[in-house]
Amino acid sequence: MAEVDIEDMKECFSLFDRKGDMKVEHDQIINVLRAQGLNPLTDEVNKCLETSGLMQTRVDFETFFGIYEQMSKSVTHTSYADMVEGLKTFDRDQTGMVSAAELRHTLMNVADKLTEEQVTDAVGPHEDSNATVNYEELIKTVMSA
Repeated sequence: MAEVDIEDMKECFSLFDRKGDMKVEHDQIINVLRAQGLNPLTDEVNKCLETSGLMQTRVDFETFFGIYEQMSKSVTHTSYADMVEGLKTFDRDQTGMVSAAELRHTLMNVADKLTEEQVTDAVGPHEDSNATVNYEELIKTVMSA
């Protein structure tokens, strides 16, 4: 990986460092990975942290970088196209819109479950007056966060 890329990663990593010691809490690792453009499942990250004995610890950049490399090689990455295809199953009329209630329920109860607050933060800004969500715009927003 290029020196510039590693410096960019360190800068991003430091944004999650709440104490100024270039370490982040173990439960923030998934957020740092997502900020670096990866989209791992919570279970994948937790398994990696548990296996490495990093639960309930603060993780330094070098250790994080090893986790990043491992996660970036994982085959469970989901692309924009994959997400669109998945949400199309809820788009019965093929309008590009899905029911906000159905989307909220799914996000809070299936696979890598989100909290109600996380769902509200993600879905709320995209919900229209008909209680529907343009899922392609939602996915673009979530993936760019």
